[in-house]
Amino acid sequence: MSRLSNEPGTVDLVETLHTRALDKLSKGLASEAESICLRALELSPHNVGVLNVLGQSFLAQRKPSEAASAFGKAVELQPELANLHFNVALAFQAEGRLADAIGEIKQAISLDPSVPALHSKLGQLLCAVEQNDEAVTVLRHALSLDPSSVPTKINLSQALIESGRVSEAEQTAKSILTKNPRDPIAQRLMGRIHQLNGRFEEASACFQSAIALQPTQAAAYFALAYSKKVSRSESHLIERMSRLLLLPQLPESDSGLLRYALGKAYDDLGEYDSAIAHFEMANEIALRSRTASGRPYDPAFASARVDMLIERFGVEEFEKPLPEASISERPVFIVGMIRSGTTLVEQILSGHPEIATAGELPFWLREEPRVMESLFGPQDSSTQSIESWTTQYDAVLNGVSSEPSRVTDKMPLNYWALGMIHRLYPNARIIHCRRDPIDTCLSVYLTPYRGGPEFGHDRTNIAHAYREYRRLMDHWRSVIAPSQLLEVDYEDLVSDRESGTRKMIEFLGLPWSEECLQTSPSARLVSTPSQWQVRQPIYRSSVGRWRNYEHHLGELKTAVT
Repeated sequence: MSRLSNEPGTVDLVETLHTRALDKLSKGLASEAESICLRALELSPHNVGVLNVLGQSFLAQRKPSEAASAFGKAVELQPELANLHFNVALAFQAEGRLADAIGEIKQAISLDPSVPALHSKLGQLLCAVEQNDEAVTVLRHALSLDPSSVPTKINLSQALIESGRVSEAEQTAKSILTKNPRDPIAQRLMGRIHQLNGRFEEASACFQSAIALQPTQAAAYFALAYSKKVSRSESHLIERMSRLLLLPQLPESDSGLLRYALGKAYDDLGEYDSAIAHFEMANEIALRSRTASGRPYDPAFASARVDMLIERFGVEEFEKPLPEASISERPVFIVGMIRSGTTLVEQILSGHPEIATAGELPFWLREEPRVMESLFGPQDSSTQSIESWTTQYDAVLNGVSSEPSRVTDKMPLNYWALGMIHRLYPNARIIHCRRDPIDTCLSVYLTPYRGGPEFGHDRTNIAHAYREYRRLMDHWRSVIAPSQLLEVDYEDLVSDRESGTRKMIEFLGLPWSEECLQTSPSARLVSTPSQWQVRQPIYRSSVGRWRNYEHHLGELKTAVT
């Protein structure tokens, strides 16, 4: 075979087949392109050009692992070609192997740093793994190389949104639409910005424009469904999404978005059997994606982690003085299982003139291993001091606002870190949000997430995670004084907002302000999955919502046992 591959006639035939495969691929005939490439490789198994087209044909057919294999063989033959590493990255991205994709893009950039598209793709991938500030820097560099690139501007606007710089994102999106008003992705992006700012009518208009410009854009249907309550008069929306699901070779990610959107629509209409059917399929897709990305939930690890925290932070630990601890009362930690009402509490407190909101800060969850080493590890020259951690965190809060006497940190999962937080800030207040266990777990299951918790999407995992959360909070309640830990029940807060709000303001040591009751939620930026719901008037329809799905709860019922 290797002898034949060097013969002139064979070389010409392989080149002809290569050209024919490219033509088929350009016409959308990826399966035919694949067959031609395989024939060419029988004659010339080490032909980089053919391997590259084969990989592209696999990508077009939604076969990312086969594409990665083909591109990988091409890279082995010519590792100095940046575009081959770029293609490997695309295949890894399609597989959900984002860290590997980032590695390949960085390799491509090292080979040819002058290509703007490489930097743009790197920025997009960094944003996908929530390295948003780095993504912004990379994307600004990409724009310096090609200031007119619309895809790079879209990636930059997306990264700015994820890094919390929504006003900058809006300026970028507007600059795109000024010159490209019919760009469907830019229209959807502007819709998301309106959505984040609580301008839902404007958001819906943008999403509808995006759909009109690109009727197969699943993300636009998803965003539209989560920007409003779907009514009976909008049955056409459900029909269009259902037809999209029938498209051959629909990307699984698009299918997941459409399933969530249809679940939300049927839930709005009170057709709960249809709703749960779509939610279940959406969660199956999300779970496959999470498994592929290497972030499965490990129940044994979660239980062992709770055991360790209970052992480390016993009563005797808090009885020992920690001279380096901060005396500040400024931080207010709002914690609880996700979907338990933490966003509602944050929104209510944000109306007080002496309270600023920092959103969900990843600081303590990100730094937990190093802070734990400072508290319990061997003290040597490499160990950070306790004071350095509080100084860093204070700087984060000051970056939000240096004036108010209280700043809320609404990272629900900080319940994992309450032991070390209370050791470092013994005077800081903690508000623990509680909600009916089954309502909480059902809401976790029905909610779409972008990079959500490892335990999401699986009923058994959600129930296990809830039990471990409750076990840990039972411990914190036994070792943290009521003067520093207030528990607020979601059901009580929605039934009597004033009473619950007064209790929280008194707990925080602040004077009462009527603005806590008068502030409209729509005036505040909300970036959680509940952004539409939380901006509506406080309502009780979410209390006991689980009864709508009582026959479909399965393992979620075990959350209360």
